Amino acid sequence: MIDKQINIAIISMHTSPIGQPGVGDSGGMNVYVREMASSLAALSCNCYIFTRATSDSDPEEVITEPGVRVFNIKAGPKSHVDKENLDEFVDEFFENAKNRIELLNLQGNTIDLIHSNYWLSGLVGHRLKHYFDLPMAVTFHTLDRVKAQFSAEDACGSNQQIRQSAEMEIINCSDLLLASCEMEQDQLANMYGADTGKIEIVPLGIKHAFFAPGEKSHAKFAIGSSKFDPLLLFAGRIQPLKGLKIAAEIFKGVKENFKDAGLLVVGGPSGHHGYEELNATVDFLKLNSLLDSVRFMEPQPHEILSTIYRAADYCLVPSSSESFGLVALEAMACGSLVMANAVGGLISLIVDGYNGVLLDNRNPNVWAQKIIEIEKNKCFYDRLSANAVSLAKNYTWRSSAIKFVNAAIRLEDKVLVSCN
Repeated sequence: MIDKQINIAIISMHTSPIGQPGVGDSGGMNVYVREMASSLAALSCNCYIFTRATSDSDPEEVITEPGVRVFNIKAGPKSHVDKENLDEFVDEFFENAKNRIELLNLQGNTIDLIHSNYWLSGLVGHRLKHYFDLPMAVTFHTLDRVKAQFSAEDACGSNQQIRQSAEMEIINCSDLLLASCEMEQDQLANMYGADTGKIEIVPLGIKHAFFAPGEKSHAKFAIGSSKFDPLLLFAGRIQPLKGLKIAAEIFKGVKENFKDAGLLVVGGPSGHHGYEELNATVDFLKLNSLLDSVRFMEPQPHEILSTIYRAADYCLVPSSSESFGLVALEAMACGSLVMANAVGGLISLIVDGYNGVLLDNRNPNVWAQKIIEIEKNKCFYDRLSANAVSLAKNYTWRSSAIKFVNAAIRLEDKVLVSCN
């Protein structure tokens, strides 16, 4: 509980917190918005989430739990639109969100703070901030300059210049910038010139009621993967940045040494190159006669995803960039051994050789050889797994929400940032 009740307008324009992560543009940000709002509500905050309506069947309002209301805002067609093309509907989203906030204010639910998620929501939040004279907090989740640095093909393409300019404007005009780790804090400061005094590090959390260790053999049986040993897992949106094809190449090296090895892929294509990545991966698996040892599963609800993590012997995270790495954290909590590329927030989550494996490359041969070595030393595997479970207990959504609220309360003593 907190001394002061705060009414927060949470802007999540391009993806709904009640959508299925792993589908289209939905991912870790969905989980972040949903779980952060839930934990803020448990601290007696009122959260009003504004997201874009994508279907004629979307109700105007959904109450997900006491203190959390989701508003489906009309902006563009009521159908899926790739997030790269959503900037043309920012004006309409702003107008309709503004009208809803005015109604909330009239009803006595006066908004105290705007929290924008991603640069598109930042454009909306920036305008709402000035219209209502409110402080604005921003969580970017991904930054275009970071994506362009590590994976040019995954930068936002035709609207890259628009996005980078918008990110600069939003950063300069924000009252509070929420970074998930020290690496993101440094990126905001060094690549965008952000005032470090405005940055608060607020790590993501996990639901330990779901994500906890269990009997691996039982979990493998539950998901129909008992025949695979070891079982490798790739979980996330399928796009070049996440590295599914690299995971398949890693699996090839492991399979050459362990005939019972299997690969489980959980997620769906995302972005302009998602289907290209999926098709290239399937072609590679067919060419190497590996397809029979690979299972593809659609994105799964969290209560099922936790069983998948428990079943996996290794969770592969070969991303070219990650602002935090929620998949890695959730897998750690379930006892799966995480192998990750040494980028972004993954560096803060994993200590190489202590609670997982951190590699400074995406060379599949190096990754496969590491798995082969660990498979021959089960005591080492068990130690890494146990340490991962222990460290993951430090991350809770409640602690994240408390840091958020404390930072928001401190804004009351500051003069709001003004800009043109």
